[in-house]
Amino acid sequence: MSTKAQLLALLQLEGLGPGRVRQLIQAFGDLSAVFDAGPEALIEAGVQERIARIIASADEESLWALDMQLMDYEAERGVRFISFDEPGYPPSLLELDDPPLFLWCRGEILPQDRRAVAVVGSRQASWRGERNAERIAAALADQGVTVVSGLARGIDTAAHRGALRAGGRTIAVLGSGIEVIVPEENRELADRIAQQGAVLSALLHPNAYPSRQNFFARNSVVSGLSRAVIVVEAEPDSGSVDTGLKALGQGRRLLVVVPERGMPAGNRQLLEVGGLPVRSMEEVLEALEEVVLTEE
Repeated sequence: MSTKAQLLALLQLEGLGPGRVRQLIQAFGDLSAVFDAGPEALIEAGVQERIARIIASADEESLWALDMQLMDYEAERGVRFISFDEPGYPPSLLELDDPPLFLWCRGEILPQDRRAVAVVGSRQASWRGERNAERIAAALADQGVTVVSGLARGIDTAAHRGALRAGGRTIAVLGSGIEVIVPEENRELADRIAQQGAVLSALLHPNAYPSRQNFFARNSVVSGLSRAVIVVEAEPDSGSVDTGLKALGQGRRLLVVVPERGMPAGNRQLLEVGGLPVRSMEEVLEALEEVVLTEE
């Protein structure tokens, strides 16, 4: 039996969210130890008595059944459930203080994806912004860098397309469940990304619909997967600004595009808190030389 079933069993319990599950793993050492702990030890660790007794009463047969259900679903839908303790889990996310406990994945995460850069920005981007995003992504792909973004309209879409056009790899992190593509017009693009990279979701329910909370949680995964984040064009206090701030908090390098005319307010906001201004593709590549381009 894989630890995936144990993780799923815990996450499906009402009143026991990812944060508490993470605390239990830290307290007891691993998932198997959580199930072996007994109700008294679980209650002492802060678990409600009702939930503690459910965990303690879980038998191997029910966990095996859950494991089989998961494998059937993965085979039927062409997706994988990757837990944090698997070899295929992105090592860059394990550097975070609170990495996702799992990822749903359509496509494939490869070792080379550790050389990743996020390219993000506004859904209502200008044509210049979209052009810059596509050019930046294509240039990164030419350097063997995996381009990470969020599959939203505007800058995200342009970034994914730029990487694909250059024959490179790209990863889309959804703010929805793995089965829900928003916007709908990007479904074909998502299929192409899965063939030439990966589509990921850190939401448990495959059909979870996007929400503001889910999008902001997604931003942490986008920046966490990446060695650097490039904000092309951002509105103030937007999701793109949030991604940039999360990048700084995670110790990632933050690059902010300074356009020839009309500095977006979100870009200015990020420059004021430590974002590195870049005005050309040459400056982008120079800024990434140390953290990405020279990494093997």
